Amino acid sequence: MSSSETADIAVGIGFDFICPWCLIGLRHWRAALHEFGLLYPNRAVDVSWRGVQLLPDVPDQGLPYQAFYEARLGGPQAVALRRAQVQAAADAVGLRLAFERIEKMPNTLHAHALAQRAGECAGAGSQWRFIERVTQAYFVEAQDIGAGMTLKRLWGDCDLPAWSEAEDLLISAPKLQPRRGGAVDSVPSFAFGAGVEIQGAQSSRVLLRALQSALR
Repeated sequence: MSSSETADIAVGIGFDFICPWCLIGLRHWRAALHEFGLLYPNRAVDVSWRGVQLLPDVPDQGLPYQAFYEARLGGPQAVALRRAQVQAAADAVGLRLAFERIEKMPNTLHAHALAQRAGECAGAGSQWRFIERVTQAYFVEAQDIGAGMTLKRLWGDCDLPAWSEAEDLLISAPKLQPRRGGAVDSVPSFAFGAGVEIQGAQSSRVLLRALQSALR
């Protein structure tokens, strides 16, 4: 990724770690970027990441995952139907989601603060690796991403600067500000320059077309 001074296309991506569509959408985004690089090897894409905390009122210790979704969607059958829909989309990008093993709906404030620090310390590429690692840890490995020790371990997985550069955020994480210019409850979202915004886990083909349109 280039700096904003030399980038041909600026893309802002809104995400939350507790949204499975974000993990699916980022797989499509990776594929779209790869194809774009093959088609336009001399063009650069500058990505900025914007954390959107969908459920800021979840307590620090989290909530029971299954009970949360049964109350939210209207019972076990509704939850099963929704999960089947999400898994079908995940299958298309080679992901097997561990819904049945996830125990907690976490508060994601600290994870978002760490993602922001990763970008500040090591750049957007490392920030992307951390975002994907945490989201995969939650949905594929059923880890508790609201726990400080889990986040410390995931930070170490991403070849980021020393943990001492980030651990203060577990004590005093900043409040997240809603992303301007769109609904904060719709993630993933992809804003291409000042013109096109795409919401949801769209296919790599849709995202590639948006990149091509942004060139023009």
